[in-house]
Amino acid sequence: MLPERRSSSKFAKSAFFEDYNEIDIYIEDTAEGYTKLFKHLFKRVFQNEYNIENVFPIGSRSNVIKKCEEQLLIKVERPSLFIVDGDLYQLKGEPKPIPKGTFVLPRYCIENILIDGNAIVDFIDEENIDKDKDELKKDI
Repeated sequence: MLPERRSSSKFAKSAFFEDYNEIDIYIEDTAEGYTKLFKHLFKRVFQNEYNIENVFPIGSRSNVIKKCEEQLLIKVERPSLFIVDGDLYQLKGEPKPIPKGTFVLPRYCIENILIDGNAIVDFIDEENIDKDKDELKKDI
């Protein structure tokens, strides 16, 4: 197993980008490709408000929320946003209030927001030579 940086060092990485980012965005998703995905999404969301060159994956949902709480305690004035997945908390509710500055995705994860059902049906229809589109849609 390869060594991995602790969450505090992942969090501190944003200091190196202060000249490029006008807002620090921290996410829980650490899988390959998520940094790029979130960077492009938030560049569009904050297009005329903030310059964003990087987002910072810092690990688990609890890490992201903890870091947000820490920032609030020391009253950091730099704009920052902490993003966590909706996960199963949408069904059972949050165990405690989410701190100001943390955004909970309205779905289980970012893919659930980005995926277009019609696009999936179109793709499967193109790949399937036996069934028509309506049958495939019904099967899905």
